[in-house]
Amino acid sequence: MVFHSLRHSFKDLCRNALIPRDLHHALTGHSNPGEASNVGDEYGDGYALEIKLEQMAKITLPLDIPRPLAFTGSASV
Repeated sequence: MVFHSLRHSFKDLCRNALIPRDLHHALTGHSNPGEASNVGDEYGDGYALEIKLEQMAKITLPLDIPRPLAFTGSASV
């Protein structure tokens, strides 16, 4: 496993959550080289953070990730 496999796994999770292709490209920073596009696709700022958050909430992880412990400010070494 390498770090790039995280991106591959995330793309699969997006597909399985039925997140629209252009939106999961926006979430991962992918562009569509070689694909037919319209000049209008480049207009505007892209998806709002609220829309991205709403779509990401659809993703179901195939494992449980425990919540991190609260930071107490004391360092024990």
